[in-house]
Amino acid sequence: MADPGQFGKPAGPIGKFFGWMMDKYNKVEHEETIQILDLQPDDHVLEIGYGTGQAIRLAVDKIQNGKIVGVDHSDAMFEVASRKNKKWIHQGIVDLLVGDAGKLDFGEKSFDKVYSIHCIYFWEQPESNLKEIYRVLKNKGIIAITVRTGKGEVYEKFTDSNVKKWLENCGFKNVTIKRYGKVKRKSSIILGEK
Repeated sequence: MADPGQFGKPAGPIGKFFGWMMDKYNKVEHEETIQILDLQPDDHVLEIGYGTGQAIRLAVDKIQNGKIVGVDHSDAMFEVASRKNKKWIHQGIVDLLVGDAGKLDFGEKSFDKVYSIHCIYFWEQPESNLKEIYRVLKNKGIIAITVRTGKGEVYEKFTDSNVKKWLENCGFKNVTIKRYGKVKRKSSIILGEK
């Protein structure tokens, strides 16, 4: 994808403002994605593209003995998310990293669940990144990719049916699409199992 701008890689004070806007705009998607994952107390969970860390805040209540790790390529979002989740970082429940979704610095089969909310649009090589996620996901692990449907080049390339096809191409099984939302703003969560 071409330059993703502030939505794709927020930077500086303006980027932090964009992060705040995304929190407000994506509130329903955060809630729906965390709910559908059915997180368990011992789960080890990875979020790709954590932004301000809002979805992590929702997930942390469900994790007691497990861990939530986030990877985002924006230093500005790392700062914001670290402040927002400071309590859980100090307790060792949350670990936030700056990194690349295509080069995850984790061993094979490290996570029970992996999710990404409105981040796939900014991946230059979506199938390559999904293969990397497959590598770090445990057997029987679940992936959830949340996308918005709409008009425009981004939405036409990253349709839920395209994401479903990419997941299947990468080896994920039982891939399903859950659609929800209002007429003008619809989203989908594409789920798959390793």
